[in-house]
Amino acid sequence: EILLEYGVVSLLVTSVDAKAHELSCTAQNSEVLGTNKKVHLPGVVFADLKSIVTEHDVRDVEFVVKNNMDFVALTYVRNAGDVKEMRDLLAKEESGMKIVAKIENRESMEKFDEILVATDGILISRGDLGVEIPIEQVS
Repeated sequence: EILLEYGVVSLLVTSVDAKAHELSCTAQNSEVLGTNKKVHLPGVVFADLKSIVTEHDVRDVEFVVKNNMDFVALTYVRNAGDVKEMRDLLAKEESGMKIVAKIENRESMEKFDEILVATDGILISRGDLGVEIPIEQVS
């Protein structure tokens, strides 16, 4: 199942063509979506994803360091290694800026204790978590 914009639209995957990097889906409901909406893949673990830090993140870090911000938020944190990666990037910029890790999926909930030790602050995204896992488990 693929959920768009906090579950406003639900898609059921009907076929996958791994070679072509394509999949086909059937919409389970009918809603209008705008542009740049979130995509949720409940239960999917991106084990092969080596880095969550993007080129956009690198530019953002340069900006926040240049402007002497106190904190930088790190989204889609999966584990303590993700926080370390951001800390290493900040060190390259000679910054001791604090990191706030955003907890927004099952994987980050399962690794919460290790993330808590590695980061300077935690932001719990209840909306994202409520889409990823049953809302009664978000507490």
